[in-house]
Amino acid sequence: MRRLALALLLLAPAAAEPYQPPPLEIGLPTEVELPPPASRPDELGSQPLTVEEAVNIALRYQSTVAVARTQVQVAEGRTQQTGAQTNPRLNLTSTYRDFFYVDPSLGGGAGGVAGAGGFLLGGNQTSATLRQLLFDFGYTRNLVRQNLALEEAARAGYTRSQCDLMFQVKEAFYVAVQNQRLVEVNLSNVKNRQAQLEQANSRFEAGLGLPADVLRAQTAVTSAVFDLSQAQTNAGLARLNLNNLMGIDPRTPLSLKDNPEEGPASDKVEELFELALRNRPEVTQALANLQAGRYGVDAANVSSAPQLNASLVYGLNSEPFFNSLSVQLGLSFDVYDGGLQGGRVREAEANREAAQAQLDGAAQTVLTEVGRAYLNLKTAEQRVQTARQAEASAAETLRLSTGRYEGGLGIFLDVLEAQAALLTAQTDRVNAQTQVDVARAALNRAIGQPPPGVTPVVRTDEQPSPVSPLRGTPGSEPSTDTPE
Repeated sequence: MRRLALALLLLAPAAAEPYQPPPLEIGLPTEVELPPPASRPDELGSQPLTVEEAVNIALRYQSTVAVARTQVQVAEGRTQQTGAQTNPRLNLTSTYRDFFYVDPSLGGGAGGVAGAGGFLLGGNQTSATLRQLLFDFGYTRNLVRQNLALEEAARAGYTRSQCDLMFQVKEAFYVAVQNQRLVEVNLSNVKNRQAQLEQANSRFEAGLGLPADVLRAQTAVTSAVFDLSQAQTNAGLARLNLNNLMGIDPRTPLSLKDNPEEGPASDKVEELFELALRNRPEVTQALANLQAGRYGVDAANVSSAPQLNASLVYGLNSEPFFNSLSVQLGLSFDVYDGGLQGGRVREAEANREAAQAQLDGAAQTVLTEVGRAYLNLKTAEQRVQTARQAEASAAETLRLSTGRYEGGLGIFLDVLEAQAALLTAQTDRVNAQTQVDVARAALNRAIGQPPPGVTPVVRTDEQPSPVSPLRGTPGSEPSTDTPE
């Protein structure tokens, strides 16, 4: 029996060594920065950039706005070209000619051969003609008015490009601020995870915790560091996008000021719709195009009408020397133009109808954008309140779970889950705040908030809302308040 007991004792396994989790060696990720450019715009300054400053920089440097501005210059040039037809024109012509004239009566040769009876004619002939259009049944006048209306449409298009860029910059700015906030949230999450790892290690070393708690805490720390690195990358990409929209070197480092977007002055939805129909450059542009279409129809109806011109001609001939001064009146018109005027009228009327349809479509789009922006703003404001309450509840849950685990009344898994819930609540709160800023910017854009330095065009009663029953009808006369 003793030998059997000794054998069993020798065959029994040795006491297992207590498990010790391996130490975790991981540091905070460093944010990757691009090498800065050699120079940076003076408008950036040394203080954090505000959203208004970002908009002003974009309006100065963004190429898309410069392209839209050139379209205004193109329209002004066309108006000047058309208007020049109503101004006097002075034409100078100088010709030198030299030919031999044969006079048979003087004994010259026959067949154009020079003989004794020939003599030389020629010399310099100069004439100056002053020409003025007197009357063309309003054809040129209507063309000028049409080009003036198109010029107004080009200016409205320029303002529209500015407003679009302003909203894009604001949206990119608030997204960049959002990612900046998320970096802070994830950095706080890493610090909390590290503190929870220290807490788990302390309880394990005191014999009160489990090695699984330490391993879970280590996993949570590595996951938090990964999320922080991703948040830093997203923040860098957001700044790159903002620089691109501002029209500056994408590598330019930015420091952004976290300031909220201001909403419209009025909270009455009916007033917002009216403001949009009055101030939106899209509506102004469509109205100007419709006005241009009406003038185009008027011009087409008299495109083959008679034209009366007056000319003052002064001529000077050197050999033989003589000069002359004459006044001429010229009347020209096509008795039959082969259907040219009829085709022009059909084209102009089709263009006018298309402009009317575009005006109706612009009004519908504007009203839809205002309604969508208003609903998005109210929903985002409600989400902010909900997100703040959720964050407060998650923070309190984490505090209680940490206290219970420290006192030996709870498990470590509750702490990890509470920290994850807090991270989600803080992320939701940051996202909700950004949605409010973007929704306010979208509503300001929808109601026609002008860019800095641009006065909104307020429609008068003579230019009714495009959704009113008053519509242009075929053959309607254009209004006479359009500037010449």
